[in-house]
This record gives sequence, C-alpha cells and structure tokens, in this order.
Amino acid sequence: MYGLEGHIMSTLATIISMTYLLLILASKWFRQKYAQRLSIYVLVAVLYALHELYLHGYRFKYPWYSPQFLPPDYYQRGSLMKDQGNNI
Repeated sequence: MYGLEGHIMSTLATIISMTYLLLILASKWFRQKYAQRLSIYVLVAVLYALHELYLHGYRFKYPWYSPQFLPPDYYQRGSLMKDQGNNI
C-alpha cells in the first residue's frame, strides 16, 4: 500500500513540475498572443486541479492537515497586553 502511494504521489509531483515547465515555455512555443494567453490560462487551471489532487492525496494519509488563512478560534485576539505571555 505504501509503495503504491509513494509511486502515485511522486508521479503526480513530477507531472506538476512538468506542467510548470510547460507554463514557462508557453511563450516560446506560441507566437500569437491569443494562443499564448489561452495556453497559459489552461495550464494554470490544470496546475490548480493537480495541486488540489495532490493536497487531497496528502490529506487522505494525514487527516489532521488542514491549513487555514485565519488563526483558530481559540487563539487570543486583541492587543499584545492581553496576552500575558508576551509582556514583561
């Protein structure tokens, strides 16, 4: 099970890195601005989907992993003076 999972995740990471390489080379392959923009939009959408798939695979193995932009609800909010661990 772990060997198959490792192969799947490493293959997915390789595909993601190759997609980044294609994104860099898109301006060299297409001379028309419309084709460049279209290929870049498509590659960014593909990268988003691949990153979500990679994150889903990581969360499947480690269910505790769920990063958020905002701090958790139990963190103290307010000035530094409210947090007695930071003042002297």
